[in-house]
Amino acid sequence: NLITNKDAEIIQFYNEIEDYVLRKDSKIIRNYLKKGVTFKSGRRIMEVIIKKKELLITFLKEVKPYDIENRLFIITF
Repeated sequence: NLITNKDAEIIQFYNEIEDYVLRKDSKIIRNYLKKGVTFKSGRRIMEVIIKKKELLITFLKEVKPYDIENRLFIITF
């Protein structure tokens, strides 16, 4: 149900993100939620909510150790 009635580009982008995250570390676990997917390693580190024409991605500070190439910027409000 997560990818039903969603834009093809959104589905492709989600699949690329999912493959990338799961290849980074074998300890990362994928949990399916009603509106999205949570990736975690011990604690939740990233949540992806799939909408019709957009992806909403939420990171927690615990994801920073997995960002070896320093591409992720965490902004605190």
